[in-house]
Amino acid sequence: MTDNIVEYGARLVSLPENTWQTSVCIWMLDYWEVLVDLYTMEEGASDLVLHMRVYEEGPSYTYEVVNVYVP
Repeated sequence: MTDNIVEYGARLVSLPENTWQTSVCIWMLDYWEVLVDLYTMEEGASDLVLHMRVYEEGPSYTYEVVNVYVP
């Protein structure tokens, strides 16, 4: 993942509120498969995505980062 970010050549920044309008998720029987659009200082919205899984565990959640890449 780190290599993908370094190779992309831009600096990641905090996500703006509107990122949730273009990011997607789908229920996969026991977890949420999530793709979050990432933003960089140089570009704003970038081609990079954060691929993760979110597991519901009672009243809380567990997050598993799968990858950061350009799809």
